[in-house]
Amino acid sequence: NLSIPITIHHGDQDTSVPILEGESLARWANVSLYVIPSADHVFGASHPWTSSNLPKELAVLCEQTLLGMK
Repeated sequence: NLSIPITIHHGDQDTSVPILEGESLARWANVSLYVIPSADHVFGASHPWTSSNLPKELAVLCEQTLLGMK
């Protein structure tokens, strides 16, 4: 019963959660799905992250998240 926009972000190379699950969830919840090309389950990141730059796929996720907040 949320009245705010929701977007599910999913990497098309996610081997942990198949893209079909993201599509199913988006349809079930009647929300948007944004597929990030070449992104895996962790959007190219790892723990601990030692670089000062985000992986390309994680940067896309952050940008899309911020755009959705406007």
